[in-house]
Amino acid sequence: MGIKDRMSNSRMQLAGFLSHPLALAVLLTAINASKPVLIDDPAYLAFALHLSVHPADPYGFEFNWSDRSQPAMEIVLPPVLPYWLALGYRLIGADLILLKCWLLPFALIFAFAVRSLNRSLMKVPSEHAAVILTLGPGILPFINFMLDFPALALQLAVIARVIRGHHSLGSSLFSGLLLALALQTKYSVLGLILLLPVMGFFFQRSRATALILGSGMLGFLAWEFFLFWKYGQSHFLFHTFGYAKAATAGSKISVAIGLLGHLGLMTFWAGFTGRPTILQRIVIVIRVVLVVVLIASLMNPTALMSQLLSLAWVSSGAATLVLVAFAFGSGSSNMKLDRTKWFLLIWLVIEIAVYLTISPFPAARRLLGITFVMGLIIASSMELSRLTTVIALSVGLLVTVLDRWDAKAEPEMIREVSVHLRENCASGRKFTFGHWGWQYYSAIEGYEEIEPNVTVWKPGDWILLPVGDRPDSGMLEIEKDPESMELVKTFQSEDQFPLRTISSLYAGRTPIQLNEKPRIRCALYRITRESRPRFRLQD
Repeated sequence: MGIKDRMSNSRMQLAGFLSHPLALAVLLTAINASKPVLIDDPAYLAFALHLSVHPADPYGFEFNWSDRSQPAMEIVLPPVLPYWLALGYRLIGADLILLKCWLLPFALIFAFAVRSLNRSLMKVPSEHAAVILTLGPGILPFINFMLDFPALALQLAVIARVIRGHHSLGSSLFSGLLLALALQTKYSVLGLILLLPVMGFFFQRSRATALILGSGMLGFLAWEFFLFWKYGQSHFLFHTFGYAKAATAGSKISVAIGLLGHLGLMTFWAGFTGRPTILQRIVIVIRVVLVVVLIASLMNPTALMSQLLSLAWVSSGAATLVLVAFAFGSGSSNMKLDRTKWFLLIWLVIEIAVYLTISPFPAARRLLGITFVMGLIIASSMELSRLTTVIALSVGLLVTVLDRWDAKAEPEMIREVSVHLRENCASGRKFTFGHWGWQYYSAIEGYEEIEPNVTVWKPGDWILLPVGDRPDSGMLEIEKDPESMELVKTFQSEDQFPLRTISSLYAGRTPIQLNEKPRIRCALYRITRESRPRFRLQD
């Protein structure tokens, strides 16, 4: 064997190792471990901490979320992930990096399910597809302490086991257990209840899927009956009916636009294939235009460029939908049977319907199931290449890095203010108002949360208030009383990079938006006389 042959063989072995589920899961977990706490993470960590002490009383406490303390039952958080994190608290402590590593089992479940589906649904399994669907922009930026990724991992595990033919009694009951866990991880997995009978029909697994569905629903309902017995209400029903009352036509339009906007990022790799067709070339042009607009926005971050960038995201997402429709209708050399195509189409329709029905607001992480099925359809119908993989990995990593950069503004600001107070030998209690990562890191620095109708300020207390819409403070805003609050100093983030993911990636119509002002501004006040905070509704 010559030198070139040995080098080629070594590269193939390395590529094979890097595409192995174990390697992919470790990479997912390691990249996530470097991200700070952000958005909803503090609520989930608070639940886990409570459960680590009171495992039999999951919702028997109050938590300050949105703008005031509220019963834990009112926060949408099914039990599986909080209990898993609670076990982590008991075994390894509260270190964030170790707790992120504690999520490795979900990454392993996901990566092995991807490999199983890759082998089952494609005539020629693709290592490129395995890597793209695991480390691409549809997954990598969304691994944190939130529910979406663990729920997707358990959902895919159930689907993979059904398709692979695990239908003995014991195996079906185990799949039913996975179904119950998936449903009690995030309610968006409810589409799996509709998908299981479809799989039973297409893959001749009717008895197995009936047993899985029956045992899984029994487990799901058992937990809800336990909650009804303990608290007098079902967590699932409480939030299902509550959301149905709050839904409006405007919110649904926003959710639909968000579907296109976030698809523009999460499926950016789609179209860059080995031998692109005319349609794929058009899609590539749309992606290139998006990149050009993004670069132009960096150079000239104006309101007009912000609107053009939003339009570019939506156009890129619409192009993906057209590409998926073409992939489904064009015939496929890599699909095993026509039934597989129809199964994937029905799966995609169910995922989109569930997203549009139950999502209260647009968020990229709510599209994980949609983008995964789209990825399967495209990978099954079009020739993926090394270029496709490189683009997917690059975009996924770049967005993850940007998200980390944006999220670290909260802990850095909290630390900066705390250093200022220590250097000036400031004494007295410290209060603040605001959530997301701000809430978590301010608690570490000893700040108390301001509670409407509860908090009483004493002379000498310090009040740190965010200025603007970040971090989130719910519907309320604290009025500044000059007779009792003396402004000491204002602080603001100094970096000039004009892009942000918070909160656009998590609660916006498009994933990355222009940042035309400091990421975070806050004001430090000194209390001069005893008083209570006064609130008003935000504009």
